Amino acid sequence: MDAFSVLVAICLIHFALFFIDNLFKTCLHLPYFYFLQNTGLKVEAFRLVWFTTTFNRFIQKWGTWRPRLLQCWFTVGSWFSLGLIPLAVYLVIKATFDIWHRNIDAGGKKSSVVLEPMIPGVNLPLGDIGYYSLTLITCSVIHELGHAIAAVREDVHISGMGLMLVVICPVAYVQLNSEQLEALPPRRQLRVLCAGVWHNIMLSVLAALMLLVLPLVLYPFYDVGNGVFVQHIEKNSRVQGPTGLRPDDRVVNINQCEVSDTEDWYYCILAAVRENSPGYCVTTELVRENDESVPGQAFTVTDSFIKSRE
Repeated sequence: MDAFSVLVAICLIHFALFFIDNLFKTCLHLPYFYFLQNTGLKVEAFRLVWFTTTFNRFIQKWGTWRPRLLQCWFTVGSWFSLGLIPLAVYLVIKATFDIWHRNIDAGGKKSSVVLEPMIPGVNLPLGDIGYYSLTLITCSVIHELGHAIAAVREDVHISGMGLMLVVICPVAYVQLNSEQLEALPPRRQLRVLCAGVWHNIMLSVLAALMLLVLPLVLYPFYDVGNGVFVQHIEKNSRVQGPTGLRPDDRVVNINQCEVSDTEDWYYCILAAVRENSPGYCVTTELVRENDESVPGQAFTVTDSFIKSRE
């Protein structure tokens, strides 16, 4: 199923849910009203909304924990976020320019895209939608928790928080008292408004550190330095077949060249290409004409075979 079909199917599901929601509300179906009220669900056009106050008590505790430390934390975050605004504007402008002139720039070279929107089925494989959605939900929840904790720290009332599914994009949100927020001094408003970006920055730093440390943590669970493993083989590749390579095979030698890691793999491949081949490349027609396994057919040296030897 292609990306367009998936998008059409999702839109039809949203349309069906919206139609059923309006039908039950028009008929004053009381069990349906109780269901929406107890679960906090709301069905809108191409959007599903879930709201809850379950986490208010936890957010209140987190927002009142170590007030001085939180004040310093969000103050640093506000200044750091403001300092990144010029860089963000530059990246957005450059990404927009690269999208318009993606193929060839003024110098005749291909332009590199710094930022690119992720579109499922276009530049994001449909099989990775689960990972993408989980990442998006995690970043969104951390972002909104930053706003919520900073709001509690600045004595702004929190009504609750929830999740929204906008077509296929999951997004978290938090409801704050806008009047109390606007009544704060500018510096305190910045602490609340920049808290989400600040938490996303820290989440990115944490993810980068985990990516660097992960090989060291997982090192005891892997066999390192004893060849390379085949992860994937392209379709119709010449190395496939009953006697060829298969996924998860281990390659330890290439023509008597020992392979212990990826560097050795590339070195041995280059060495094998540069060495003189012990065989000759001939056409299929030549083999068919001179195949001695066929009864009554003798092997004859043809001009094409002589040329192949030369």
